[in-house]
Amino acid sequence: MFIYFLTMKKKGEFVDHVIKSYMQEGEKCILTKGQIKKMYDRFVEFIANSLCEGEIIRLHGIGTLQSKVRSAGKFRNPQNGQLIEKEETKKVRFLMSELMKKRLNEESNKKQ
Repeated sequence: MFIYFLTMKKKGEFVDHVIKSYMQEGEKCILTKGQIKKMYDRFVEFIANSLCEGEIIRLHGIGTLQSKVRSAGKFRNPQNGQLIEKEETKKVRFLMSELMKKRLNEESNKKQ
């Protein structure tokens, strides 16, 4: 389910997948679509807030998310040679877990 989650482009697809996965197991989904959407929104908000506060997010079986600071510096534009100053910025770094690397490599080997 997590690999599918990572390839989705829309929240609605995630909600539909959660409901379908319950149906395939023969269970009735006790959550409504609205409740699943709220849970998804809160999960994303939790991750965003945690990263803004400098915390490390570990998603077992998927990987680790961590905010990093890119230091300020001077760079040269290779097209015209002009010197450009960049301010300090933050970025999110993703480190894939060993389990995820193994699963992805198994999937890519099956396709070949």
